Amino acid sequence: MPFIPDWTVQFSITNPYSTEKGTTLLLNVDTGDGWYMVDQSNSGIVIDVRSTKDNVPQADGSILHTRFLTGSEIEFAVQLWQDPNNLACDAQLARMLDNISGALRSMLNAGDNEGRVAWDIHGGSDTRMLDDARLHVYPVFSMSGSIPTVTFKIDSQYPYAQDLTPVRTAISDGQTVTINNAGTAIYYPVFQVNRYNNVTEAAAVGAFLIQNITTGDEFTYNDTLPGAPTIAANHYAEINCFRNTIYRDGTGANLKAGVEQLTSEYITLRPGDNDISIFGCPMDMLWANAYG
Repeated sequence: MPFIPDWTVQFSITNPYSTEKGTTLLLNVDTGDGWYMVDQSNSGIVIDVRSTKDNVPQADGSILHTRFLTGSEIEFAVQLWQDPNNLACDAQLARMLDNISGALRSMLNAGDNEGRVAWDIHGGSDTRMLDDARLHVYPVFSMSGSIPTVTFKIDSQYPYAQDLTPVRTAISDGQTVTINNAGTAIYYPVFQVNRYNNVTEAAAVGAFLIQNITTGDEFTYNDTLPGAPTIAANHYAEINCFRNTIYRDGTGANLKAGVEQLTSEYITLRPGDNDISIFGCPMDMLWANAYG
């Protein structure tokens, strides 16, 4: 896959186990207690396409179905070495197996930001990641050609890799800001409406409109719709465009009743420039370059 061009670079696997151990699981570097080395020939990434196709004759051709990417799966084969010249064995091998088993087991149902697979871009300073990563296939130990090896799979709901550090862009009421997605894949941003520079506004909001002028997508909220609440002063609406959700303060009341369903789209950032605007209040936009 294009977003992991080199399996020899450093990988870091963030997991809930890291909190207690004080470190992430590092691959392809000296950890101070052995080397977890990725076997490139037995590792890889898969992104599947979910689609249907009906070859039904029509006046204007067959039916065109919408296709969806189903997320990412990354398979690792990790060899355990004492140092670059000697295989791990005996007590050290046992410690390394305990560490990798504990780290991966804790990723079975990792929470938000608790599971990430990150890697350095070979020859550069950028770092990318698969976010919201969880264990997909439990680790299996084997002696692959006399080399102690652990194989496992990690999956992510996102069908793209993204920059490790997201960008927070503040957009004032009525302003249009050009966002450049320098990657190769469509990215789904998060909007925090009624916030500006990570500070919640002390004003209530009844209606707002977000636009991606470049793509023509619009997202409209209107508190006059049945069951739609006003966004109260000192609160904000968090719109997760990948999950198609809108909640007060990110975890509070569901605000979906206020979304104009017939005219609204959950906005995406295509590769290249995107002109983003908001009317009705300010907002913070959280986004990153995406690759896939």
